[in-house]
Amino acid sequence: MVKYFVTEEPYRKATGFPKNPVALEEYRLYINRVFRDPVSRTVMCCADTDDDTQDIMGISCIAEEKETNWNMTAGMETEEAKKYNEICADDELGFDLMKKFNIPSHYADKSLLVLPKYRGHCISQQF
Repeated sequence: MVKYFVTEEPYRKATGFPKNPVALEEYRLYINRVFRDPVSRTVMCCADTDDDTQDIMGISCIAEEKETNWNMTAGMETEEAKKYNEICADDELGFDLMKKFNIPSHYADKSLLVLPKYRGHCISQQF
């Protein structure tokens, strides 16, 4: 995740995450918490191979969010994380919809990644 997602995701790239080893480590710890969180749903797409190994082609993770627990960078202290959180706060449509339709929570995308050698095969549409 850290190797490809953080270095290519536009918001993180714009805030400088890929250039700061501390920010990258914070993100690695953060995404590990997200994957283990009981409200998260993670799907992995693996290539069929002739041997016993499975090559990961892509991964998608969503998590239930409530307005009261929203913070894209909880536990992260770097300037890059703070900038990222500001960008996401301006771009978060989900909470407006929650208020409009009076719903207590919604599922939000946490990550979607297709590894470079598998891109161009519409794998992300399968998630």
